[in-house]
Amino acid sequence: MLTESGLQDCRKTVEEVPMNNELITTEKRLTDLDSSDKHYERRVDSMNRILDDLYEKIDDAQSRLDEINKEISMAEKATMTKQSIFEMLDGFSKYYDIMTPEEKISFTGHDFLY
Repeated sequence: MLTESGLQDCRKTVEEVPMNNELITTEKRLTDLDSSDKHYERRVDSMNRILDDLYEKIDDAQSRLDEINKEISMAEKATMTKQSIFEMLDGFSKYYDIMTPEEKISFTGHDFLY
C-alpha cells in the first residue's frame, strides 16, 4: 500500500538519479578517450561500467515510479468505489423514506423495518 514514507523514499531515489547532463558528460568522456592510450581498453570498460550503473539507477527509479503510480491509481479507484457506494446508499435512503409502509413490507419482506 502506498504510504507517505514510501512516496518520500521514491522522491529521494529520483533525486539521487543523475541528470541527463551527467550521462552526457560521461558519454562525452568516453568518446574523447585517446585510442592510442595504453590503458584505453581499461578506461573504456570503466566508463561503460559507470554508464551501465547510471542507466540501472534510472531504470530502478522508473520502475518504482511506475509502481507508485499504479498504487495511486488503484487507491483512487477504490476511493471512487467507496464514494459511489455511499451515493447509491444515500439515493436508496431517500427513495426508501418516501415509500409507504406497505411498499416497505413488500420490498423487504419484513414489517419491522419501517
